[in-house]
Amino acid sequence: MVFLVLLSNFMYRRELIQINYEKIDTSLTDALLAGGVINYSAFGRTGQVMIQEEGDDPSAMDYYFANSYRLFTECLKASLRLDDGYNATADIGIIGAVSIKGFRVYNYFEDENGFYITEIGLDNGRGYAIRHSLNEPVYVNANDSVIEIKETSVYGQIGFRFRLASQPLWLQGMPPEYFEDDYTLTRLISIAD
Repeated sequence: MVFLVLLSNFMYRRELIQINYEKIDTSLTDALLAGGVINYSAFGRTGQVMIQEEGDDPSAMDYYFANSYRLFTECLKASLRLDDGYNATADIGIIGAVSIKGFRVYNYFEDENGFYITEIGLDNGRGYAIRHSLNEPVYVNANDSVIEIKETSVYGQIGFRFRLASQPLWLQGMPPEYFEDDYTLTRLISIAD
């Protein structure tokens, strides 16, 4: 009988861990969708989906990129119930603070000569902008695979410490790494016209 109680407790905790991890994954995707607000005036004039000012040269100080990042962070904080320091305020398995390791916008442009991609991003808090060469494919590690950019897309990477199991009183002497681990989630969404 004791074995069945322990087994059912283990199964419950395992299911709870999976639910919490999926919630964090879904929250990252939702936040990327929130950050996928395009430049509607440029879209109306050119038919091109972009999250940047019109023109060839991208900038890390771009208004549309800054707005995209702001919406992303606001949604991520609301979804995961994080405070202004990105610390978890609810018990969904996150221990401590969530870090935004990377946020990027890939703008895909086509013309009579082919295509080119601009990349505007924040990497560990540092802004950068790149205009890739004409017809140069760009690949990104995200969604557990390598993806070629073929549409305007938004990328996000977060890191967090995740509780794998609660530590019972009789195991208090064991190191925390048996009960928690560091995780990184990376997602990419496409913005289609």
